[in-house]
Amino acid sequence: MLNLFLSLVGIFALFCIVARLLHRYFVYVPDPKRVAPKDAGLANVEEIVFKATDGTRLIAWYRPAKPGKPTLLYFMGNYGNAADRAGKIKAIGADGYGVFMLNYRRYGGSGGVRPRRALPRTR
Repeated sequence: MLNLFLSLVGIFALFCIVARLLHRYFVYVPDPKRVAPKDAGLANVEEIVFKATDGTRLIAWYRPAKPGKPTLLYFMGNYGNAADRAGKIKAIGADGYGVFMLNYRRYGGSGGVRPRRALPRTR
């Protein structure tokens, strides 16, 4: 019984160590492939390329709003790229709202390093 308990504790400890060492690969799952909005089925969305203050090239998608409607700033999460959200852009645009969606660093053709490394240290 003691051997079983020690084996389970050892397996759990190994799992914790591996999870700690590899956590960044589970949190940030970028898709660096650049996709044009028209290739994602979005004819009325424009690709905007600009530079961040550190010189990194960033790519965003913009769909203008209908008159009298606001534009939403859409942060897409930590996986894939803007093309994976084409359906959401269509749905939001169908209601007349505009959408500005930024591909994070290393996502959807944007350059730079992993997003977490680009953040300033706060400790």
